[in-house]
Amino acid sequence: GISGTPAAAQVPVRGSSGRDLAAAPADAPRQAGGCCGMGGAPWWVYLIVALMDVEANFLVVSAYQYTTITSVMLLDCLSIPGSMLLLYTALGTRFSPRHLVAALACLGGVVALVFSDAVGGGSAPDDDKRWVGDLLCVGGAALYSLSNVSQEVMVRLYGPADFLGAIGAFGTLISALQIAIVAQGETEQWSHWDDQTALLVAGFAGCLFAMYVLTARFLQASDAAVFNLSLLTSDMWAILASAVIFGDALQPLYFVALALVVAGLVGYHA
Repeated sequence: GISGTPAAAQVPVRGSSGRDLAAAPADAPRQAGGCCGMGGAPWWVYLIVALMDVEANFLVVSAYQYTTITSVMLLDCLSIPGSMLLLYTALGTRFSPRHLVAALACLGGVVALVFSDAVGGGSAPDDDKRWVGDLLCVGGAALYSLSNVSQEVMVRLYGPADFLGAIGAFGTLISALQIAIVAQGETEQWSHWDDQTALLVAGFAGCLFAMYVLTARFLQASDAAVFNLSLLTSDMWAILASAVIFGDALQPLYFVALALVVAGLVGYHA
């Protein structure tokens, strides 16, 4: 704890395995030098975490130009063992055999989901550059691991308000700068958007906003490993949406995959 703070005033911050991440005083004053006058971590810490998060999203989205959605779904799951390894080595989290079996069950569900999605065939936009997309996805998964574990620690130590405010501000600046450098020629197309395209982009932005707010709340109660395991259900929703919206047929393996992922998540928390 902080020197001079009574033990009774300490509020333990615990991961899902029961380990104390830190012992932050319940009524401790804001630390000097925090970001934008909010206290908490120094501004450059928020900048680094925001940079990792922005680039992770950029790499995974860019991967869709070169490889298939099945490859993206499978390789993106590397963020799960990555986050568990970081929690173990950097923060001292101890996972029981039950946790490991549950994580393997979730990963097995994604493998089944990939086979389900691949039954209909399909190829990458450019098969000669498919390896580029795979590498981009692996890089994105590694950054997701670093970002999610960092977010867990920051949310638990400094609260969701500081985290969301600082990460949102720095993430916006980084994204704007990257658009100006990487997508300079593509910004002219924005003036030709119709109402439907604008609504789709606005809906996408709204969903991301809600996701980050809920993520901050989630990481207060659980850890980055559970967060990445829970995100596996997004693949289920994606394939279900493709069946409802685009009329794609659901393969029997889809339901096997769904059962494995749900069983893994329940087993992890049991």
